[in-house]
This record gives sequence, C-alpha cells and structure tokens, in this order.
Amino acid sequence: TDVEVDRNVLEKLAKESEGRWLLAKLNTEENPDIAEQFAIRSIPAVKAFVKGEVVSEFVGALPAAQIRLWLDDFVPGPADEQLEIGELALQQNNFDEAREAFDRALTLKPNFGKALLGLARVFEQQGNITEALERLSQISIIDKDELANKISALQLRLESKQSGGLED
Repeated sequence: TDVEVDRNVLEKLAKESEGRWLLAKLNTEENPDIAEQFAIRSIPAVKAFVKGEVVSEFVGALPAAQIRLWLDDFVPGPADEQLEIGELALQQNNFDEAREAFDRALTLKPNFGKALLGLARVFEQQGNITEALERLSQISIIDKDELANKISALQLRLESKQSGGLED
C-alpha cells in the first residue's frame, strides 16, 4: 500500500541522514487526540517539526527524490555546515578560509544563495567589487526574496565604493 511504501522511504531516508533528523511515527488510532490536534485526516500525513513547531508538511506517498527536496528546506546538510564554517571565518577576517568554505558549500549545493552572498562579502572585504557584484547577480530569485535585506545592504555598500563613496 501507499502507506507502507511511504513509511519505508521515510525510514530509509532517516537512516541515510545519520541523525540530522529524527523520524517519529504516530499510530493515529491509538492517539486520536494528537491526530486531532495536528489535523491529521489522511494517512500518511508527514509533518516536519523544528523547535516544536510544524514548519512543513505533506499528505500522501511521495518518491524519495521529492522527499529529499522537501527535507532540504529545513534540515541542515553538509552545504549548511560549510556555510557556518565560512561565516565564522569571515567574522574572524580569515578571508581565504571563508572563501574556501563558501566554495565547498557551492560545490555541495550549486546556486546556494547564502554561500553566494558569503562570497560576495569576502570579495567586498578584499576590495574586489566586481567579483562581489558578480556573486550577487548569481543569486536566484527565490533566494533573493529570503536574503533581500542583506543583499540590498551589501549592494549599496559595493556600488558606493565603486562610485567613490556614499557622498558621490
């Protein structure tokens, strides 16, 4: 059945994740109050919790590839770990290490907006305005929405440096 197939896919993906996320199963017949609390009306109903709050969900059986994409939205992966390394190195003005970490993040997750923004910040700090603006231009529209304030602030700084300063 679809429920069995979906559970097997989820169990396999949870095992592959090596503890980055936890699969918890609930028998809705034995726990009707919880099922009602989370408006579970159909099985399988899959809900993602982060810090005790439902952040995403789907109902029905999905193929493994689609579930992986779904998980990528909120489960940190290797690219996110490299992003954190890059951010820390950037805070410590270790620009070479930061650039390498952001590059590794992009190798693991091409077009990763946060890593491109990180690279743009590295290039800004190194005085390479053209490269910084190039990285900003590579950020996808979806990521631009999420990162809009940070992108706008950096773009303003870069363009003002390019033109000779904010006064100009």
